[in-house]
Amino acid sequence: MKKSADAEYDFLDFWEANQKFFAMKQGTAKNMMHFKEQFLRQAEVLQDLYGTAWFRNFAGKTNAYAATASTNTAAKDKFKDDIFEAVLATGFLCNCDQTRTAPLMLDLQTNYCREVDCYPKMVSKAQDMLKIHMDVIRKPGVNLYQGKDQPNKGKGKGKQKDGKKEAACYVCGNKDHMPRQTATKDPMEESGSIC
Repeated sequence: MKKSADAEYDFLDFWEANQKFFAMKQGTAKNMMHFKEQFLRQAEVLQDLYGTAWFRNFAGKTNAYAATASTNTAAKDKFKDDIFEAVLATGFLCNCDQTRTAPLMLDLQTNYCREVDCYPKMVSKAQDMLKIHMDVIRKPGVNLYQGKDQPNKGKGKGKQKDGKKEAACYVCGNKDHMPRQTATKDPMEESGSIC
């Protein structure tokens, strides 16, 4: 039911919109695409309420912005311009079904603690990251942590000549590395991948 113009109380509308956005979670039965559409619609409501100045001000207070302090003014402005999308990408990851995405979130947090920022800066990249992660965990016999410590078991496709199963990063699908084995501080510089 839509409220009439005389029944709208701006402060209440503001808190209701925030509450709805932050309480939004993807259920186990909800499709990720439908959840993304619902998430982005509610994000537009918040952006209309807050405006762009609030997000630009928030960007200036982040550690990531402080790290760009030595770069030029154009890079700083771009960071501030892109902050809303980056906040949404992180929110989308956090609000998706955590029972299925907990290992991915753990890897992102671990890498960030190691000064390797693999968090997506766009909602579309977050969706791609989740899709790759979900595709990997749906395959029977796939071990998310296919490092040297654990032998890969399984037969059939994906076997190399020496009998070991091929491993691929479940964040980006690249076979050159695993998320926890990313060696550079800025993985975007070397490979252009998202992890």
